[in-house]
Amino acid sequence: MKSEIVERIKELREKGMGYKKIAKALNISLSTVQYWCNDKFREKVKERAKNYRKVHLERVKQNIKSYRKRYPEKYNYIMARYFLRKLDPEKRKELFNEFLS
Repeated sequence: MKSEIVERIKELREKGMGYKKIAKALNISLSTVQYWCNDKFREKVKERAKNYRKVHLERVKQNIKSYRKRYPEKYNYIMARYFLRKLDPEKRKELFNEFLS
């Protein structure tokens, strides 16, 4: 979020404007105004995001496990490609030469 907008939100709030009026005046969402004006709301949003990441990561792990069981050949191929991309080019070349010999 641009710092000018955040400053403008806080400035209007100090003048006594309500969240809805600020949102309408600056053409932004109500939740954006709440996020920048209310510390409790900001903490709640951050906590929700942290919890979402945990749940999402757990869901991804479960999907990977089930995919691994259903399609072992595809899974191994995908994982090999993933890890090969992570290697630096020299190490990758060494690995291919070792594999081909």
